[in-house]
Amino acid sequence: MCTIAAASRAPQRVDPPPSFALAFVACSLSGALAACLLAAIPTLLALKSTAEELAALAAALREEVPDTAAAVRLSGLELSDAIEEVGGLTADVGSGIRSSARALAAAEAGVRAVGSAMRTRALPAVKRRLVPAAREAVSRSQEILAERASMESYSGPVVQAVAEKTATGVSKVRAALQAAGVASKLGRAIKYVRSSLK
Repeated sequence: MCTIAAASRAPQRVDPPPSFALAFVACSLSGALAACLLAAIPTLLALKSTAEELAALAAALREEVPDTAAAVRLSGLELSDAIEEVGGLTADVGSGIRSSARALAAAEAGVRAVGSAMRTRALPAVKRRLVPAAREAVSRSQEILAERASMESYSGPVVQAVAEKTATGVSKVRAALQAAGVASKLGRAIKYVRSSLK
């Protein structure tokens, strides 16, 4: 019995009522919620201003997008027209270059034909006719000069005139022979021009 009485005299531990713990938890939660709400106020204000800016941007887009789309469409049409014109000009320039090349080739062929005709027909004819005539003129002039040299002193101007005529004849023969060489030089010039165009 003693033990029972001693046990009954021992201090008893008193547990707080459950409503106190519940009130403490509720108070802690409300404090935390209030702190979160106070911390979220600047964020909510920034969110509000961002939403207002987005609404203004959407209104501006609604106003500007149709005009901008029309301008872009018009620019695209103008750009396609310009590209078509450039393509047409390129084709025109290409055909002009091709026709110029054909004309140049025809001119070269003509010059070659003239050069070969000069070489095969004119030059032999010149050599056949003019060279003997020039030799004959030179020999006749030399005879006349020798004859005149043996004449009196007044014949000096006559000898000078004959010498001038002989020099003129020789220069004409040289010019005819050089004309035959002009055709070949012209052919070389055309080859040079053609090679520089490539």
